[in-house]
Amino acid sequence: MNRPILSITQSILGIGLLLISYTGAAAPKIHEVQPYPSDAPTNLVIWGAGFDDPSIFFGTHPDPLVISADQSACVDMEFNPAPPLDPTDFQCVVVDLPYVTNGTPAVPSGDYLLKIVVEGMNICGSKPSSVTFEYNPSDCLGVNAQGASCSGDMTGAIGATSVSLTSQANKWSFPNQINPGELVTFDANHPSANELDVALSENGLSQNFSIHTSCSQPLLLGDVFGSFTLVDYIGEEGSPFDEMDLYDLTIGGVGPQGPEGPEGPQGPQGKKGDAGDQGPAGPQGDQGPQGKVGPAGADGAQGPQGKVGPAGADGAQGPQGKVGAKGDTGDQGPQGKVGAKGDTGAQGPQGKVGAKGDTGDQGPQGKVGPAGADGAQGPQGKVGAKGDTGDQGPQGKVGAKGDTGDQGPQGKVGAKGDTGDQGPQGKVGPQGAQGDQGPQGKVGAKGDTGDQGPQGKVGAKGDTGDQGPQGKVGPAGADGAQGPQGKMGLKGDTGDQGPQGKVGPAGADGAQGPQGKMGLKGDTGDQGPQGKTGPQGLQGPQGKAGPKGDAGDQGPQGKVGPQGQKGDPGDDGIGTNLMCFSTDQTIGTSGKYMGLGQQAGSHDSVGVISPFLAGAEVVTLVVKAAQGNSPRSGSAVLFHDAAGGAQGGEPLGTAPNNQCILSNTPVKSICKITFATNNALELFDSLSVFIKTDAGSFEGGSACILIDPDGTD
Repeated sequence: MNRPILSITQSILGIGLLLISYTGAAAPKIHEVQPYPSDAPTNLVIWGAGFDDPSIFFGTHPDPLVISADQSACVDMEFNPAPPLDPTDFQCVVVDLPYVTNGTPAVPSGDYLLKIVVEGMNICGSKPSSVTFEYNPSDCLGVNAQGASCSGDMTGAIGATSVSLTSQANKWSFPNQINPGELVTFDANHPSANELDVALSENGLSQNFSIHTSCSQPLLLGDVFGSFTLVDYIGEEGSPFDEMDLYDLTIGGVGPQGPEGPEGPQGPQGKKGDAGDQGPAGPQGDQGPQGKVGPAGADGAQGPQGKVGPAGADGAQGPQGKVGAKGDTGDQGPQGKVGAKGDTGAQGPQGKVGAKGDTGDQGPQGKVGPAGADGAQGPQGKVGAKGDTGDQGPQGKVGAKGDTGDQGPQGKVGAKGDTGDQGPQGKVGPQGAQGDQGPQGKVGAKGDTGDQGPQGKVGAKGDTGDQGPQGKVGPAGADGAQGPQGKMGLKGDTGDQGPQGKVGPAGADGAQGPQGKMGLKGDTGDQGPQGKTGPQGLQGPQGKAGPKGDAGDQGPQGKVGPQGQKGDPGDDGIGTNLMCFSTDQTIGTSGKYMGLGQQAGSHDSVGVISPFLAGAEVVTLVVKAAQGNSPRSGSAVLFHDAAGGAQGGEPLGTAPNNQCILSNTPVKSICKITFATNNALELFDSLSVFIKTDAGSFEGGSACILIDPDGTD
């Protein structure tokens, strides 16, 4: 009878449910299942290989799950995968969970057995006279339905690879060299050509594997044997062939989050590393609210005044702030006589400002004389004291801007009265169109400053005329003594932010101040991409084993497919099923029991329940131990529940033939045993694999068993 053997590793099939490289597919394999959405799942997102028109069964639900019409969850997770998922080289399918009629649409929390069934086509209707493979250098972890033996690894081969047969070489015609990516065809030239024992070698790399072509075992398009993938054949097709994989799925296994523990003491601050190269400036974000104004620092020494650059383009005008009260005007000194203007010499000290006379009538503006040569610039004087800033009055509403009207001639400046209290600002009138500027009148003598009257309404602003050429900058006069700083006025509305200037060079780092108190915790940001896996830490102490749960009810028998043509009488049985165990923790001389992705010190803690009836038999055990830098030897034994419901498990099979011996080979060690006696299981028996080293430790381990459900060979 044909017995499909399922691989424990990833297939080479491409991404996507429909992206299958060949006309047939190898056995299906589920690698990861994610309930979606996580809080109240209505779908399952399944990742794996060999999903060629799959039927997926869930728990005791009698019918296959419906393939969801919306497969977008696969695409979303492919570009934003949830840890630890890496969707590369895997297929994905979304299925709908069954609708529960007990008052909630979500499937209750619990453990469920997930089974995927794919119908393959056995090409062995008759012995093929020719088989064609694609050569892709790889290890021995490929998927095939024969469970073919394989050793060695061709990963990294890039040149011409030598091909030979270690037996029946005279019964096949084939090339003696191939290159990666090429097709290689084996043509039978003898009726008894029924096996290919292939040997590959290239630049120190080698690999050996066997392929049955006698049709004593199934042969499927897409089967992977070492570095060979079956892509074509000449012969007759056989009957359809169901292949399956089982997956133990837990939904809602996470309990409520416990209370947050006390905050630990803060560790010492590490040394500051060297400053890295400055990256390019990122896009400017929105301006945040202005913080409170801190106390003014001490004034540094004033540097020399730089040259005046050209005027930039006018930015958009921000809203006008409130006008503060005007401070008292100081007494003006007497003005000195104006001498005849000669060549500009070195600038002398500025004389005292004389008393300002009354403002006379403004005369016509005279012609501008030629500018004299610039004298050497004198030192900049100290900044005078700033007067107190008055309280800012409320700002009036800004009216619509109208066209700027023609500007009339400037009238005479009248005597200025006493400054009165400032009234509220009036509304801004519409702006008129700007007219031509009239000639400027003579400046009359300035009278005493009167009280400021109430501010009138702002007239409409005219269009801005073209800017005239900038005149030369005259020498700066001596600065007066700085007065006391006035009070800060109310803050006006913030104007539009101008473009960001270039980033200046970084200044020297100042001494680090004391660390401030920790602020309130902000919202959790989006999760970043998953980092690389760090080195494995030391194994923690083993936790106490929890109580063993009750065994669940057995699921219903699946539907029987259509009856094929009657073949030659074969062995009794219904095929074998696969169950796997693994751990990524270190394993020492004391040994550990491996369950489904975890390990413990007792069988009862991690044993995985078998869904089969009493009398099912374990056929084969295969174990792999991951080696560290120093390879170690060891052994593994398959355990099942003790008779009569006693605590602790007991070995399956008959000693010493039930010992799977692991040698101290580098990287990984693999062993395989076949059971002949004492290999029957009880109803809903639990299974685990006990693995240990003779000395030192393994880095991790995995194991798979084949189970014959009806207990016949």
